[in-house]
Amino acid sequence: MMHEPIFDKEFFIPSYLVDQETFLTIPALFSLLQEVAWEHVEFHETGRDYLMQFNLFWALIRMHVEISRLPKWKETIIIKTWGKEVDLLTHPRDYEIFDTHGNLLIAVTSHWVILDTTYFKPQILPELDSSLYTCKNLHAIEKKAPKIKKIDISSSASQFHPVLYSDIDMNQHTNNAKYIQWFIDNIEIDDFRIEKIKNITVNYLSQSKIGDFYGIIVQNITEQHLVSTIFSKDDDREFCRIEVNLQ
Repeated sequence: MMHEPIFDKEFFIPSYLVDQETFLTIPALFSLLQEVAWEHVEFHETGRDYLMQFNLFWALIRMHVEISRLPKWKETIIIKTWGKEVDLLTHPRDYEIFDTHGNLLIAVTSHWVILDTTYFKPQILPELDSSLYTCKNLHAIEKKAPKIKKIDISSSASQFHPVLYSDIDMNQHTNNAKYIQWFIDNIEIDDFRIEKIKNITVNYLSQSKIGDFYGIIVQNITEQHLVSTIFSKDDDREFCRIEVNLQ
């Protein structure tokens, strides 16, 4: 582990986090990124337990991932992360993932907010000292994680799926990695493989919970460019948008 404000952790890639070609899955990647962010803020005593004293919690709202190479089964990777200067209500966070030879495999930029547990609205917590984990001039990716344009859902989805118990995390809503899994399971490209993903952007727009039904639309802009929306059956409220470019 490095000294503050940069946090790093090694991970061994086990068999249950890889696909049939032994590559780390994208949902598993998102789960590891979430875990390292959590450990970093916990290290500085600004994590979930601290925020819950104020009935608040951390929530991911946007992430952009640039992939040079996905790690594979039995590899060891090093994930480094640091916060960036607070931007109004958002707390930017970057990551870099390396192999044991020092090669940069993946670069990530993300935006997080602090939400209240009652109305799920972004909050400012004056007591939070973000300088403990912030690097002002260090960027894994220079640009901010982009906003994805709204997708037409007037055609609706052919079927809707219930949010399941296994989709829900400790914050009582669908875990961010589950949306990635739902999206990947609905890609209709004959020779699609996750190692073809060059970059992926996700905008988390609202929360889904037990009792919700969701639909998915995936549009192939080109053979290498996909956009998707995951939305509510009841009110067309969008849960998230996803954009992917393939190699």
